Order: sequence, then structure tokens, then C-alpha cells
Amino acid sequence: MKLATRNTSPRSNALGQLSGTPSRNPAPFPSVSNWLSPQSPCFALSIHAPRAGILYHEQMALLLDIWSALVLGVLYLTFQAFPIIFGQVHGWSVQFTGLSFLGLGVGMVCALASQPYWIA
Repeated sequence: MKLATRNTSPRSNALGQLSGTPSRNPAPFPSVSNWLSPQSPCFALSIHAPRAGILYHEQMALLLDIWSALVLGVLYLTFQAFPIIFGQVHGWSVQFTGLSFLGLGVGMVCALASQPYWIA
């Protein structure tokens, strides 16, 4: 498998000399540590480029994004509502209000444990 090689053959250099164009070999690749620095243009492009068109051009990605936002929003509201409902409305103490989250935790563990049975 040949990955990102440069054309440095003698024939390409000779053709470049005949045509009057210097060698078309670009500058050497920057090191990986330079790619990952936040000031690097490669880093900025990799952060912004995928988001630019993927939600506009891919309907499935947009729908999955919207669905994930709705599900996580409902989960967040549930976490915010538990202390209000059980602490203020039902008058539970702080310890018992904290224990009310165990039902969600047990449900998530059961769902995770049963996941292999749902995969076809």
C-alpha cells in the first residue's frame, strides 16, 4: 500500500527541467506535533470543515443530531427535575433525594447488559 508519496523520480526531475518548471515537490511535510497545535491551520480546518456541509448535505446526519439533542435534553431535564420533585414536593431529605437517581442508574446498567441480546 502506497501512502502520500512524493514524485522524486529522475524522470520527473528531467521533465521539469525540460519544461522550464522547477521540481514540483512541495515543501516537506510538517511534523505531526505541528498539525496538532491549536495555532495550526490544519487543526483549525479539521475542526471547522466537517461541520460546514455535513449537516446541510446529509439528511441522516442532521436527523441523528436533532434526535440526540432531544434525547439528551430530556435526560438533562430529568436530572434537574428529580431534586425538585422528590426534595421539595414530596419532602424527602437530601440523602433520599440522591437515592432517587439509583433507578436511572440501574436501568442504564440493565440496558447495557442486555445490549448483546438486541444485536441481530
